[in-house]
Amino acid sequence: MKASLKDNISKFNSLKDHDYFFNKDHQLRGEISIELISKVINKKSKHPPKLLSIACSTGVIEEKIKNKLGIIVFGVDGAKNSLKTARKRGIITKCTDVSKPLPFQNSYFDFVKCL
Repeated sequence: MKASLKDNISKFNSLKDHDYFFNKDHQLRGEISIELISKVINKKSKHPPKLLSIACSTGVIEEKIKNKLGIIVFGVDGAKNSLKTARKRGIITKCTDVSKPLPFQNSYFDFVKCL
């Protein structure tokens, strides 16, 4: 598991987006996420819902979710450079090892996604 995480971080630890984030299948996953969340989101809530995206990388999909649904999006990843780009997209980021317990309180998020 650790070797796989290290390989993934080294592959995606970049300030630039990778072509993979824009391929048809990855974009479809993002659209499905938006559709599913929009069906259960409480639009009457006094507080905007919060989403946690595990392994968010540069935040391409997360930015779409934030903009289309108006929710607060947090992202965690082990790739520090990628998180810099995600922050520019308005994602609240945390660099962490996603194979360990995450640094958030229980029940803090309304939604969690991992693509």
